[in-house]
Amino acid sequence: MHFKFSKAPVFLLLLFLAACSMPSKNEEIAQDPNKLDFEALADLLMQRMNLQVGEKVLLVGAPGQFDPLVAALNDRITNSPGEYLGATSIVESQPEEWLTPFIVEMAD
Repeated sequence: MHFKFSKAPVFLLLLFLAACSMPSKNEEIAQDPNKLDFEALADLLMQRMNLQVGEKVLLVGAPGQFDPLVAALNDRITNSPGEYLGATSIVESQPEEWLTPFIVEMAD
């Protein structure tokens, strides 16, 4: 079943692989995220999200893990009909490049 949200903001929370237990066969990739094609992954996620005007995206992740994916999604979401709210951290440290006005306001 596919749901469409027309004008209501949609918050998409992406929990990165670093926040999950990974099966042993994926440990090598987890240890070296450079082996992943983040550009292709971001393209696939954008295709699946199919963002519409008014939909909002908030990324959630662990700093230092899959940062290239955050940057790739930031670029693509910013250039889509949707609105990029920023990325927030699951730990206390927050990378400066993840900060947006929404994230700063959320932290206050």
